[in-house]
Amino acid sequence: MIISREIKVKITDHNYQYYDDLGYDTTIGEHIIIPVELLPKGSHHKIKCECDSCGLEKDVIFKNYLKYGNVFGEYSCRKCSEEKRKKTLRKN
Repeated sequence: MIISREIKVKITDHNYQYYDDLGYDTTIGEHIIIPVELLPKGSHHKIKCECDSCGLEKDVIFKNYLKYGNVFGEYSCRKCSEEKRKKTLRKN
């Protein structure tokens, strides 16, 4: 589960157009607060997550959160995801 709901992002030359297209008032060098869902898929910002199985809280880089197959809003820590994988393999 994602605990972070909003994140503070600094506007740079690289992300200016992305946030401008989303309708945010963007000035290079300023910070805006956006919902986590609007972060680009390759974002290196850290979001706070809680494991759905064991309750462990951890800061995870957003692109890695998406990379490791977490459905948006769900999260499994490394230990629990390994157990989940083994259970699925046995079932199949």
